[in-house]
Amino acid sequence: MPLDPVGGGPVVAVRFWPGSGSTPINKTPFALFDDDDEFVETAPQVAKWVCGTLGYPIVSIELEDRNIYANFERATMKFASIVNEFNMRENMMAYQGMSTGSSFSQTLIRSTPVPYVVKMAADYGTEAGSGGTVDVKRGFVTMTAHQQEYDLQALWASVSESGNRLEIRRVFHERVPAMQRFFDPFAGTGTDMSNMLGSFGWSGFAVSSNFLVMPMYETILRAQAIELNDQIRRSSFSFEIRNNKVRLYPLPGSDDAGDRVWFEYMVENQKFAMTGSDDGSGRSQTGVVSDYSNVPFTFVPFGDINDVGKEWIYGYTLALCKITLGNIRSKYDSLPIPNAEVRLDGLTLRQEGQTEIERMEDFLRETLEQTGKAAQMQKQMENEQNMGDILKHVPLPIYIF
Repeated sequence: MPLDPVGGGPVVAVRFWPGSGSTPINKTPFALFDDDDEFVETAPQVAKWVCGTLGYPIVSIELEDRNIYANFERATMKFASIVNEFNMRENMMAYQGMSTGSSFSQTLIRSTPVPYVVKMAADYGTEAGSGGTVDVKRGFVTMTAHQQEYDLQALWASVSESGNRLEIRRVFHERVPAMQRFFDPFAGTGTDMSNMLGSFGWSGFAVSSNFLVMPMYETILRAQAIELNDQIRRSSFSFEIRNNKVRLYPLPGSDDAGDRVWFEYMVENQKFAMTGSDDGSGRSQTGVVSDYSNVPFTFVPFGDINDVGKEWIYGYTLALCKITLGNIRSKYDSLPIPNAEVRLDGLTLRQEGQTEIERMEDFLRETLEQTGKAAQMQKQMENEQNMGDILKHVPLPIYIF
């Protein structure tokens, strides 16, 4: 390495801004905007403006165009990143569950979080029996005379559900409904309908086509009488179920042998299944937005950004270039010259650039918050209140009829 003839130290090879830059194509680290005509056209102008702001041509600027283009690309990426980050926070519940197949950048999303909330609440519907994503199935056991207890796991789950645990939701073991035994002479209702029809000369007609019109309360009272008779004068039909073993009351007799007792159930592991079919019946899905990491936002093309956003990008590029230039000048804090030395401002440039970056990022985030849904609704409400206050001072006309 050659030595400095004045100071004796190694000679530092420094390149300076030549006064103009060439095309930025293939000169940026990620080449994200090489196909963006406006970015390609604007980049040399930005480089010239940055160097002029830093003092060129009064002082030499230790930057090449590729250094400025890299910062210009970084500033454009940062602008899109902050905007996309805000949109994700503002609409995350609306995005979740949507397809990741296309970008949401600069896309108006009109959907609400209601479908996602309803989907999350589907499990409550499962438990309440009013919806949900788990199938309710039906099974049965065949009664045996004088056998009171039946193991549903052994008799049904082992055969029909591969031994999976059942969750019994309902057992159909009850008497025939009261209304179907309305004229049952053994129900003990105390009314002989056939004698009453005969007294009116209608004994030849079917009971279902009689001409008597009774008040509704009479029908309700009679149905209650039948049900109370079953509970008090007969053995009540009921059951107990523990550990999926059902005990039937009353004890099945010889006449009950071969009859079926039906029940509704769910397969327990289906309630906790993580995967499902394409209709979204499972608890996990692929190819849809799940969280912050896979919301399909992309970097916004520079040509699609308005002038307000471009002004922010220009300022952010300048701040980045100050940091880059400060890092370069910090490598050689001073330059020896005959009988003296020149102190460089690397540390100052780095501090200025970092301060400007923090200020600009805070400004952009605050601006986005002010344009968010909550802030805009609050502003609209304040405007309406102010308008109402103004209209209070407008004289009201007097109408004479």
